[in-house]
Amino acid sequence: MHHPEPPNPKLWNTVLSGVIVTCASFLLGAHVVHWNIDYGLIWTQQVINQAIRNSLVYYSEIFYNAPSWYLSTLAGLCGLAILATVVKLVITGTSGLLFDGATLMLLSSAIAVYSTNVLAALPYLPLHAPKTATLDPTVTEALRSIAASHMIIAVSLTGVLSLQAAQSYSERKPAYDPVRGPAGNPASSVSVSATPVDVPSTPVFVQADGRERKPSATGSVTSTASSGVRKR
Repeated sequence: MHHPEPPNPKLWNTVLSGVIVTCASFLLGAHVVHWNIDYGLIWTQQVINQAIRNSLVYYSEIFYNAPSWYLSTLAGLCGLAILATVVKLVITGTSGLLFDGATLMLLSSAIAVYSTNVLAALPYLPLHAPKTATLDPTVTEALRSIAASHMIIAVSLTGVLSLQAAQSYSERKPAYDPVRGPAGNPASSVSVSATPVDVPSTPVFVQADGRERKPSATGSVTSTASSGVRKR
């Protein structure tokens, strides 16, 4: 009976990392474009009425009058990124807990910020008539909350991309392997010729006065004159 081969964890790890990076990059781009409007709300000392009016018109097109496929695409990419991260955690186990676990936490925090801040602030905005709406402090605070949330989400998605890049860098093959040689090729064998050492078969003992003592065949030690050089 033919049994199917088990999936290659390294190949699946690479594919899932590509899915996470693609989804996070698209979501990051979708939130970075809000910078042109959010700048006048959170990065200026005094928010002017024109900036508030421009934000209302912009978010009316993004949230209120946007086609259904736009928000569905963003939600689908977010769900796909989380699913790929969970599957990657199951495949890699403890080896990927540092990078993939942190990736999952950042994605979850981005979803939490979007749900609790952005979606919660939309009912306070007169998106049905942005050009003629009354600008009160409630509208201003809701717009500033949305702008700050977009910045937090963008930072979280940037962290996801950084974590995946760091994981790929840590799992790369070294340029030189001391065992296999450069680029993983078998290293050429290096022949080391050992120089034979002439060890005297008969031990020689040197006295303090320069005389050498050699044991005789009967076991006694005889002394001979030496010129300072040990005989072999």
